[in-house]
Formats: sequence, C-alpha cells, structure tokens
Amino acid sequence: MLCTVDMYRNLAKQIAHFGVDLSVHHPYIAPWHGMDRQHSSQFLHPDPLVRARSYEWLEDSLERAAQTDARFVVTHIADSREPLHFVSAQALACEAADLLSKASERYSMEIHIEFLGYHPSFHHPQHFSEVFQAQPRLKLCLDTGHLHRWTQIHEGDEIAATELLAPHLGSMHIWNVSSGDEFAASGHIPVHPSHSVNDGYADIEAICKTALRSNPEASIIFEPTIREETSETFVTEGIAWVQEFLGR
Repeated sequence: MLCTVDMYRNLAKQIAHFGVDLSVHHPYIAPWHGMDRQHSSQFLHPDPLVRARSYEWLEDSLERAAQTDARFVVTHIADSREPLHFVSAQALACEAADLLSKASERYSMEIHIEFLGYHPSFHHPQHFSEVFQAQPRLKLCLDTGHLHRWTQIHEGDEIAATELLAPHLGSMHIWNVSSGDEFAASGHIPVHPSHSVNDGYADIEAICKTALRSNPEASIIFEPTIREETSETFVTEGIAWVQEFLGR
C-alpha cells in the first residue's frame, strides 16, 4: 500500500521519535502526473522522453525525502523491459549512475540502487558492480528476493553474486520466494526459518551473513507483501529469526 503525503509525514515523525533511520523508496508519490508506479524508474528505456520523466519523478522523490529528513533513498534503475542491446543498456546505466551521483551530492542524500535482474540485457551482478565502481558515491540495496529470482531465471549463484556486490552494500531488503509462480501469486513472501532451499527458497541466512561481512552497519529493511491472510505471528517470527542470527 502506498502512503498519502500526510500519512507518510506522520509516520516519519513517529519513526524519528524512536530514533530509527528513515529511508524512502522511489517513487515517493504514485501515481505522479498521470503515471503509474511502474513508470517511475525507466532509466534504461530507449526513449529519451520516457527517461526524462523518470528523472523528473526521482527529483520529486529526493526533494520530499530531504523534507522528511530521510537518510537515504532507494531506487531501481533497470525497470524497463524494452529490448535493448547490452552496449546501449550499459551506456544508459552509466548515464543514470552519473546523474544519480550528482543528485545525491546536490541533495546531500545517499542514493542506493536496488539490484534487479529482470532487464533483458542489463541484469548480471557484474554489470551492477561496474556501475558502483565507477560511481563510488552510490550504494547498493541488495534485495534478497530479487537476487533469488535472478538466480532462478538465469541459473546463477546467489552467494557468489552476493560476494561480488557486497563491497558496495548500503542497505538490504529482506523477503523470500520459492518460484516465479509464487512471486506472481503472492509477491514478497515474509522470511521465516521454516523456509527450505530444498523447496526453492533463498538461503536468507547465508545471503545476509555474506553481504554484511562487507558492511555490518548496513540498514536492514524487511519488505514482505502484507495481505489480509498474512499471519502477524509468521512475520514476527521471521524478523526475530533474522535478528537472532545477525545478533542485532
């Protein structure tokens, strides 16, 4: 569920009261100027007008994040599913990273780029790692569920991918999923110790421990899809499990 501006500001005040870092996931506001959320991060789209609108929308999110004293903003860069040759996609990713790095400096705001592996050509962890190496001001948001989906789609190694990306870690989104079918039906499954890699789930403990060796202070954000039938007990058991194995 997306918050209204007033709802978000009230939540931001409550979070600040408890001394917890506040982060914003672009887009802050959706829909925006008639565009739905899926159009907010089209930085690899071949149409320059589409890309320009995404940059304008990101600027809006950064302004609002700064107004609510957020510590960092998370954004995707590879949401576009338009077919694009890798060389062209890589050039657009580098352009996006340069513009995001300048925006980060302009707003005095950390920007974390979330790893997603769904783009037709720009999806390998090495592709993202090269972006971070070129723009060290930017940081990685490692999303355990999207990482796992990349390994399922491309037959990758999630631990090797984590080791490659971990030096750039700024934050983590934590959730799980066993398959594309479950993802399509239920979205982000809350993490839980009952999940088994033998049933197709990600090894959450191994991913988290591997990633956090590079940056033990990285922000942890639990990102389950909460549905009417979601068990509060199931969610809290999963959070407690992660806190226990991380010693937080």
